[in-house]
Amino acid sequence: MIMNELTLLLLIALNGALGSGVPKNIERFGGVPALIEATFLKNPGQEVTVEASIYLDGDQLLAPLGKPVPFTVHAGDDPRLLVGAFEIPLPEVKKPVVFRVLLTAKPAGAGSGRCGDFQITAFPQKMFSESLGEPESLPEIAIAGKFPGLRELLDKCHLRHRELNLKLPDALPPESLIIAEVPPDIDAAGFFPDAKKLFFATGASASAPWVLDCKAKSFIVNAQPPADFRESPLAQRMLLKLLQ
Repeated sequence: MIMNELTLLLLIALNGALGSGVPKNIERFGGVPALIEATFLKNPGQEVTVEASIYLDGDQLLAPLGKPVPFTVHAGDDPRLLVGAFEIPLPEVKKPVVFRVLLTAKPAGAGSGRCGDFQITAFPQKMFSESLGEPESLPEIAIAGKFPGLRELLDKCHLRHRELNLKLPDALPPESLIIAEVPPDIDAAGFFPDAKKLFFATGASASAPWVLDCKAKSFIVNAQPPADFRESPLAQRMLLKLLQ
């Protein structure tokens, strides 16, 4: 099973070809702008502007959503690269909604042309808290790692959690859920074989982003943890699946 949480970095060539390995679907929460950082490859000295048009994706029908969003260019040292970000406005949603983003490049003195596209799936802001059920009936969560935003998310939802030292593992209560950063010298798949777990196998073994092993009610993720659990729909959906 493969799931993708889009990296914030897109490498897109202005001739219309997407860079190798660029993910095509981004997950964000609705109701707040989605900041999408991007790097475009261009000819040195070429003056070009890029903008993003946002559409509500209704299968074969695309409904425009507001005016095109300009690409804000940041300072950079490489004249071949156009580095910056789009700030994509997303409305509040009551269920997952897919938006299509079409990118257009406008070189100075030449006609404009498409230079790429991607999708943003917007999720409800309260997806996690409203899907939990009764917190008292859910398993205790043992955490080993920094995981910005995770403990705050669990506290806000009144979920029981405690710290876990992987080098000196405590006796885990039955039906515990472990969330941990696992170094490359540990066999993540064989560690705590009977427990539910969400493991981020970081370091030298992290070769393919967001590749998940779903055996034994677990997720083994070969990537760095999300920058903030409170802002990651994918991380929250994986956690929900293991809690329920």
